[in-house]
Amino acid sequence: MQKSRFKNNEKTRVPMHKFIYLPVIITEFLEEKVSQNPPPFKMNMRLAKFFLNQVYYNVTKGWENETFDLYVPLCANILRKYYQKFHFYFNYFIDSGILERLNYLNKGGKGTCYRYRFSADLRSLLETVERFPENSVINMRESKLQDKLYVGRMISKDVQAQCSHLTKWLNSQLQIDCEAAAKVIESGNNSSFNKLSTSTRILQISEGSFYATRKATSDNRLHTNLTNLCADFRPFLSYAGEDLVNYDIKNSQPFFLIAIVELLKAQIQGGAFSVNDIIDKHSDNKSLIIYNIINKIYSSRSLILLKLEESLCSSQFNEEYKLLKRWILKGEFYEDLGDVLYPGQPLNGSWERRYKKIIGKNANGKDKCTTDSKFYAQDQKRKMTKDAIFVILFGSVDNAGDDIKLFNKHFPAFGRFLKDLKSDSSNQLALMLQQVESTCIIDFVTKEISKEHPDMPMFTVHDSIAIPRSWSHKVNMKEMIEKHVMAFTGVKPSIKQEYYCPDCIAS
Repeated sequence: MQKSRFKNNEKTRVPMHKFIYLPVIITEFLEEKVSQNPPPFKMNMRLAKFFLNQVYYNVTKGWENETFDLYVPLCANILRKYYQKFHFYFNYFIDSGILERLNYLNKGGKGTCYRYRFSADLRSLLETVERFPENSVINMRESKLQDKLYVGRMISKDVQAQCSHLTKWLNSQLQIDCEAAAKVIESGNNSSFNKLSTSTRILQISEGSFYATRKATSDNRLHTNLTNLCADFRPFLSYAGEDLVNYDIKNSQPFFLIAIVELLKAQIQGGAFSVNDIIDKHSDNKSLIIYNIINKIYSSRSLILLKLEESLCSSQFNEEYKLLKRWILKGEFYEDLGDVLYPGQPLNGSWERRYKKIIGKNANGKDKCTTDSKFYAQDQKRKMTKDAIFVILFGSVDNAGDDIKLFNKHFPAFGRFLKDLKSDSSNQLALMLQQVESTCIIDFVTKEISKEHPDMPMFTVHDSIAIPRSWSHKVNMKEMIEKHVMAFTGVKPSIKQEYYCPDCIAS
């Protein structure tokens, strides 16, 4: 692979928390506004750029977002930790036409976090990007704020303690070919938004600015530079000069749903739905770990478990479940389900999928939705089905679009079961599946493999594990993952192997 155009000498590297990254368009816009309209207070430009970086980072951190139009919440109690009089900066940003602000209200009419986005003028400038955009690398070493600013973005002691078998490989030997990535960005049909957000992520890896975060109260996943990097750019990654080979669980989220259903069915057959009544209370009892996750996600667990028991004992549910389970475990769920949901051939040569799209929040904090259409080529039925399943599993019950209605038409009992799992909140099912997945992969599977092969670098992207190519020839990774996932879930997964860079030759 080509060498990066950025310096990668270990001696020249500075720990991640010393830098922030911001497109030059934004820094120049700020500097111009300050020159034209000096602030009525002594402005620290590093802090000003950091605050703007918070808006930029939050609006670009998710690949589901496609424009800079989104308002993102920045809560006062967090901003105050960086600087007690943070409102001086944000009021100036608003008055100078750098940011726009939305006063977000909850259902009780009380104010919560303000939401911000870049001004219309700045958004227009950001939409003019044509080439691989230039980023400002802002050195925070000379700032007294450096320790405060990045305490949440570093590899914290808690994450290090939990995941040192993975985080230790986030070091200078992990590289990305910036020049090759830049060519892909410039040659493809990428929006200005994607060019900007991708260039920042690539720059962070190239400069050795690695981070790892994990939040037990949400998805409990390990979020790193790699989880936030679009799959199109993984071929340009290497570790110690070698490209990476990836192993993932086919139909991952549906697979972990099967594991949960099997556990609940076993509890019904055993006549108990209490943690105290679960088989053994040993620390290594994987059923107890999964059941505790369910208890944590569902506060009204007695009511939800009663509802689930009604579904799980239904003959119609079990008939539908048997079919879906067979598709999922053989690793062809999206193909088989696609033939049921979308039979025959598309009209006019392409498939049309209509879905509800959240476009923001109203003054009462409720989602504002519109119905949109997405078109897929004739050979993209699998992708269309996968996109639909994401909505079916994780979409809002209150804003059920055509995807959920279509699935419920063919699988009404299983559809009611999914609705029960989202009865308190639409994100409960997603959190449960993500927590079971992360506990399985991060805390069990990779730890067990690292005990067997402590010198083998491993990188995770949620349900998948990547290793250097040479190690893929030394170990039977598919067999190890299969064995340990089955030990945790009680269900045998289907594992897929693929090369991040099929054409690369390991050095």
